[in-house]
Amino acid sequence: MTGTDFEELIAELLRRDGFQAVEVIGRSGDRGVDITARTPDGRKIAVQCKRQAKNVPGDRIRNLIGAVHSTYLGHHGVLVTNAGYTAQAQSEGHGRIAMVGRQELGSWMAGTPLKV
Repeated sequence: MTGTDFEELIAELLRRDGFQAVEVIGRSGDRGVDITARTPDGRKIAVQCKRQAKNVPGDRIRNLIGAVHSTYLGHHGVLVTNAGYTAQAQSEGHGRIAMVGRQELGSWMAGTPLKV
């Protein structure tokens, strides 16, 4: 699966769970976010997708937090990966963004709705 395919998969999961206005932004000009959407209750989210072999490091968390606080004001940040998160990433993201790792992604794909 390519990175683009992974983004499309995440967008489809969001739609399945009743998220509205799901938009895949794409590679060029995404300004740190791959997907924007609204939760079923109307809150705005900004999603960064990371399909990679290694755990997501802390700098990726900081990048998403920066994007949410600058370009995507009013959005809640969500980082989704097919891998896991380093200890530093977990520490930096805790309480600041929603972090969906390999195990949570598997549950989400199996039908458990995403909680953000």
